Amino acid sequence: LMFVLYISVTVFAMLNVITGFFCQSAIEGTQQDRDFRIRQIFDNKQMHISHIKAQFQAMFEHLDSDGSGAITAEGFKEHIDNKEGQGFFALLDIEPSDAFMLFT
Repeated sequence: LMFVLYISVTVFAMLNVITGFFCQSAIEGTQQDRDFRIRQIFDNKQMHISHIKAQFQAMFEHLDSDGSGAITAEGFKEHIDNKEGQGFFALLDIEPSDAFMLFT
């Protein structure tokens, strides 16, 4: 009877260790997956910011036709009124009238 009890306790302890090992592996895997998703979101955000920055730079270079490094309110308004400008601001979820407030 003591031998059966000893074997039962030993088997239970081994199963407990094995279960703990699998649970710990699952927890570590979840943590690594979470870290990967956070890193991926940050990388995508940085890429998105670079893309928008490049689009703004291209738009302002287009508006600066004389190469002075400055744009006029009239030139900006003309750009806002055409389809290309409206599409650009729609892409950024900005109303063209709100964008014109840069000059006020």
